[in-house]
Amino acid sequence: MREKEFIDKNHEKWRDFEDELRKRKSDPHKLSRLYIQITDDLSFARSKFKNRTVRYYLNTLSQNLYLSVHKNRIAGKDNVRTFWLEELPALLYHARKELLISLVVFLISMLIGMFSTHQDPDFARSILGDSYVNQTLENIDKGDPGAVYKDDDAFGMFLQITINNIYVSFLVFVTGILAGLGTVGLLISNGVMLGTFQYFFITQGVGAESALIIWQHGTIEISSIVIAGAAGIILGKGFVFPGTYTRAQSLKNSAQRALKIMLGLVPMFVLAGLIESFVTRQTELPNMIRLGVIVLSAGLILGYYVVWPFKLSRAVKERYRFSGLNRQYDPSPILLNTRKSQSQLFKETFITAKNTLSGQVGILLLISALTAGVILAFSPNVYTNLGSSSLYSFRGLQIFFNFSQTPQHFTLFTLMTSVFSFITFSKLNVSLHLNVTITAKKFILGFLLSALFSCLFFINGILPFVLFVGVLPLFINSLVSIYAGQFQTTQLVMPIKKPGFIFGSYFGVSLLALGILILLNQPITGLYASQLLQLLPLQEETASRVGEYFLFFMQQLTFLILISIYTVYGVLAHYHQLEMHTAAGLLEKLKNLKSQIKA
Repeated sequence: MREKEFIDKNHEKWRDFEDELRKRKSDPHKLSRLYIQITDDLSFARSKFKNRTVRYYLNTLSQNLYLSVHKNRIAGKDNVRTFWLEELPALLYHARKELLISLVVFLISMLIGMFSTHQDPDFARSILGDSYVNQTLENIDKGDPGAVYKDDDAFGMFLQITINNIYVSFLVFVTGILAGLGTVGLLISNGVMLGTFQYFFITQGVGAESALIIWQHGTIEISSIVIAGAAGIILGKGFVFPGTYTRAQSLKNSAQRALKIMLGLVPMFVLAGLIESFVTRQTELPNMIRLGVIVLSAGLILGYYVVWPFKLSRAVKERYRFSGLNRQYDPSPILLNTRKSQSQLFKETFITAKNTLSGQVGILLLISALTAGVILAFSPNVYTNLGSSSLYSFRGLQIFFNFSQTPQHFTLFTLMTSVFSFITFSKLNVSLHLNVTITAKKFILGFLLSALFSCLFFINGILPFVLFVGVLPLFINSLVSIYAGQFQTTQLVMPIKKPGFIFGSYFGVSLLALGILILLNQPITGLYASQLLQLLPLQEETASRVGEYFLFFMQQLTFLILISIYTVYGVLAHYHQLEMHTAAGLLEKLKNLKSQIKA
């Protein structure tokens, strides 16, 4: 039978099926009858029309029925709209005490910075640094106090500012794990810095002009830091005050709520970066326009993050009052041949990664220690130009991911990426029963793909990080496809259905992974390292070398942890996509359900 004949013969039946599915109350008997016929048609189409549109149509129709029967809707536009209009505002309402604490700490810190600068004019230099103060004084003398915001490369400035805003806010958030003290400390630090910065301009007689310049983007930027502070306090409270839950369960619950609040800040990071890069530089604009930007920004923050949460109906706020609090660990096995929601992918990724990494501690430490030794042996001056305050910072991570300074790191980076992802996949092959044959050919192909991906980090500046975020999902998907034996040389990656879904869930994984990266590579880590080195009887040069080794060791260890997490995610997302294309798992379930219906 030809495809056209097949469609002409059955299209009325399929239309009835679609009409029945659209009804709010479908006839179960009619659905059961149509269901059996549709699955029979799908089996026929799979054998006769493998790459034709009719197979994809019937596959989608069957999936919609299965999901309708089992009440397992996949996240879509309604879920996104619900998150922004209901869930996030409700979570902010229930976090109003933490928001107030974060705001009060920040405002008091600002006042401390302003008062200290008023009492001691040199206080600004100790906080902002001599070079920045001198540059600002030169700009003021030239009559352009906002010249620092007029970089020639506006787009590059936007990328750098946005990434830096995300970095600072996530640092404020993840340090909440330190019983909330890390978050409070960073709020105080940033508040004092802002107060000093603003009052320094006042002492130079350009207070009003500086306020118009700074607060155009600062209204959203500073508000985001305060909200991130509230998320960090929630995280700390979950750890310190578990209540009737175990400490681990309480921390997990608070982390779920806090992370959703952080995800809700992402548009604010982007918007603040756009304003600072493209609007703040326009100092020749009339004051009313610049003031209008500030007022609109304040209205957006207050309206969405304060007023709207209070305006929500009581029913909506009660619905999310205990969001995540009653979710206990689900011991059910992780199924691969099934479609998953974004929250399922996110949850299962970290549950599986935790179990996988628990058996890899030894090899993680060994590989990190050997790699750090090799890199620093061949590049002894890689961190020489970094001050101690910048060593454990975003700048330190930039050096780690810059192969132009350490070209031998390219080979090691490629080797480690392919080896450790291969090891992780091999463990998943056993634990998740993938039934995949592991071969040397797959490892070699994975190594070549990793080498191609590693070439990104020969580019200087911030561009590699942007490419990293955009290319990594494709790279991981291709790598897993190779290991799973389903990679076709005629295409770079398996065609992705609903790329927004995959990239969205990947972004969620990346945010938490970024939190791990920041937590392990932050100034607090450097502080601990410096204190430890002071206790050892080492000469200054030797202590410096040991400190550099420790930094590179921590960066390498963190990178390997991230590779494991991304590989786990890649496996789960790959089999989710495979199910979207072939519906093999769905067909198996349909056969079982059909036999039950016939019985």
